[in-house]
Amino acid sequence: MVILSKMILLPTENSNYIMNYQLCFIFLFVKKIKTILLRMKMKIILYVKHFLNVAIGNLLKD
Repeated sequence: MVILSKMILLPTENSNYIMNYQLCFIFLFVKKIKTILLRMKMKIILYVKHFLNVAIGNLLKD
């Protein structure tokens, strides 16, 4: 992350500058998606655990 921002601060050519900026943006975007997926994964695990608990509870009742 730090390296990418330094690359942006020191552009050699205009096209190079744009490319580096895009790289940095993509890097941040991927990081954001990863955190969102992790949160979703945690929620899904909680839902599955809850569902299993309810299902097992219902089976034991019968």
